[in-house]
Amino acid sequence: MQMNDQADEEMIAGADIGFEAIEGGRGVVMAAETDARGRMSAAAIADRFADGVVVALSAAGFGRHAMAEQGLSLKVLASAVEVERAPAIGEAWRVGLTPVPVEEGIGFAAELSDPLMGDVFARGIVEVVPEDASGVHAAFPDDIADRLAEAAIESAGPADALPAGAGVVGNRHCDIMGHMNVQFYGAAFDQACRLLGVGLGLAEGVVLKPVRSVIRFKAEQRLGDAFQVTSRPTMVAPDAIAVTHELHNLETGTLSASVDYVLQPILAEDASLRPFDDATIETASMLGAEIVGGIDIGPGPSEGQGISFETYRGSVDPWHCDEHGLVGEQSLIDRVSCAAGQLLDKVGLSGERIRRDRIGTAAVEYRIRYEGPARNGDALTLRSQIAGVRDKVLVLRHRLSRPGEEATPLLEIDVIAVMLDLERRRATRVPDDVAAQARELLIEDDAAV
Repeated sequence: MQMNDQADEEMIAGADIGFEAIEGGRGVVMAAETDARGRMSAAAIADRFADGVVVALSAAGFGRHAMAEQGLSLKVLASAVEVERAPAIGEAWRVGLTPVPVEEGIGFAAELSDPLMGDVFARGIVEVVPEDASGVHAAFPDDIADRLAEAAIESAGPADALPAGAGVVGNRHCDIMGHMNVQFYGAAFDQACRLLGVGLGLAEGVVLKPVRSVIRFKAEQRLGDAFQVTSRPTMVAPDAIAVTHELHNLETGTLSASVDYVLQPILAEDASLRPFDDATIETASMLGAEIVGGIDIGPGPSEGQGISFETYRGSVDPWHCDEHGLVGEQSLIDRVSCAAGQLLDKVGLSGERIRRDRIGTAAVEYRIRYEGPARNGDALTLRSQIAGVRDKVLVLRHRLSRPGEEATPLLEIDVIAVMLDLERRRATRVPDDVAAQARELLIEDDAAV
């Protein structure tokens, strides 16, 4: 069924969403989703609404897993968007959804609003219906209305955590291993940090810069999965705040990944430290953080010994950055993810072999040390090396720097990667030839290749 314009306008105008709506996502507008005016594009808003519907249905227990068991997929019958004032780059947003009656399937009235003030940016309507492989429409479960009502008040994350985003894994998010690539976990956690900055009420031009983080990957997110991100500030000091973000599968409740960050307030213009004032510290305390005198930021980068390879060389473009021209977490991890493929190829694990033998790797932990922000226009190089070999594990080390400044990297990441059987989706031994080649690269040598 296709809705006419008048019906669209009446349903959009008549939808009363409010704060009892199902949360379909939240975040901060990034450059890559804006139009020529620097505001979130209508297409990006429509995407947020469509993803929000999948988030809502997954929270109600009718997501990828449930539909796959019945041989079904979700079809969009109709959608419409009415923009009142598109949010600008750097502004926070929230999607709320409420089921509305339609002739077939389920309709959702959607609202994009300011999560703090409640001002409405845009409204929309999305109609969806399940269909089988032959394109025949199917019915939703009889109790779907009750499930959706429960989804409006439940969370997949810890009860004491703050909502910090939601999303859906699409084709563009998946890599050769068949799961959501690590860069998109980085993007989700970066958004959670940015939302924390909004919630703390930071002064104009002040941002939260990561100093160190440890990301732990617990379970795969596959194509079509919906996820929710939650946030828990744990400690706050005058010059830093510690926070834990978690990413859960919305349909199953499974913890997919978590990250522990230490963040420092800096002036985006020159990266100088801007300590929190008393009001900000009190706000962090109200959000659950313990007030402490200081937070350990850990050791500095390693000395970079051993055999290393240049695995990336390029520059930063505006769409890699936030509104202050600082490179986002997704773009940083994207470069590391691409570099990993280059390094694995050197130890016998090429893309061709991954496809042929159905073996690959999955990161289980990222240990990241941030030294300085990368900026719009910067030239960057990445050098990578094998830092460890075990029965089922390879440890990769990556150092990102500006050319000629390799001794003072902007970023250093140790990646603990487990060997993965891509058919059984289980850990397996590192092939003997791969382990042998990797161990050869562990020999310390002053001459970098």
